[in-house]
Amino acid sequence: MDIFFIYPTAWRANGKYPISELNNLKMIKGAKYYLKYRASVFEPIGNIFAPYYRQLDALFAYQTESQEAAHKYYRGVPKTDIMASFDFY
Repeated sequence: MDIFFIYPTAWRANGKYPISELNNLKMIKGAKYYLKYRASVFEPIGNIFAPYYRQLDALFAYQTESQEAAHKYYRGVPKTDIMASFDFY
């Protein structure tokens, strides 16, 4: 059985552009943490596919002017990357 695991946000912008790049070392380190400590519970039953994706800093979403503006970000790059990873899989 294959398991498609989308880990939670593992990156913080610290006041910079609110979306990470795929090669951001802090994002990669955080993603590996979630894979090791959360997704690994599924290893006995299947193969885990946990693709990297450009993430939106969750704190940024709370600091935007409106929820509508935050949803535009969430529905943008991160969602597009996750949907593309389904296609790749």
